[in-house]
Amino acid sequence: MPKISQNTNIQEIFLPLRLPGTGKWFINSYFLLNIGKICYNMHRNGYAILMSILIIGAIGVSIIFSLLLTSLNLSQSGLTTTEASRLYSLALACAEEGLQVANENENFLQISDQLSFDSGECQFSYTDLEDSQFAINSWSQNQYSAQKIKTIFTIQSSTINLISKIRVSDF
Repeated sequence: MPKISQNTNIQEIFLPLRLPGTGKWFINSYFLLNIGKICYNMHRNGYAILMSILIIGAIGVSIIFSLLLTSLNLSQSGLTTTEASRLYSLALACAEEGLQVANENENFLQISDQLSFDSGECQFSYTDLEDSQFAINSWSQNQYSAQKIKTIFTIQSSTINLISKIRVSDF
């Protein structure tokens, strides 16, 4: 009888089990015991392959899930940056409008205004500082964030001198 291993060809198992001269097959206990060993070894290897596929699949799913979360995080922070830039631009527009109003109107300290644009709204008001300096407090906000700009200037001989324009957290 041939020695049966995992790599044994099935023809090598069946050839000795053929009845001589008849071409008919017969099954004996040797065949049943050894075919059971082959099936057991194949089953055990199939289990190892199945476990390997499951582990590799779980790792792949976790990598895809983490990449998905990372891309969502990046897109959300990109939207936040875009929104902050938009609000800052609106606050700058109000600061410029405030300088224009101060240039045209002598009683500008009593004026507080709100401007509306297609992209949003902004507001500005004036504060009288010491040494004939004035401040324009301009801001734009939405439900999540706000951008505030403090513009300090002086007026001498109908000329506006801009001292500073800074972004602040509060006035």
